[in-house]
Amino acid sequence: MSSDARSYTEAWNLIKGRFGNKHLVFQTHLHCLFTQPVVQTEAPNMLKTLIDITNNHVRALKT
Repeated sequence: MSSDARSYTEAWNLIKGRFGNKHLVFQTHLHCLFTQPVVQTEAPNMLKTLIDITNNHVRALKT
């Protein structure tokens, strides 16, 4: 097996280990949702960031 093939196999196994664990992925998204910074002022950019982050994690949980 060539060095490139071994590197690819190792990289693929790392990716599967990290993202193939559905329980860990689920827990991570929930943690991110519940530990978002508190919006102190109703500044449009802060609210947009809060909404964007929330939507991203909710969409990820639906998949």
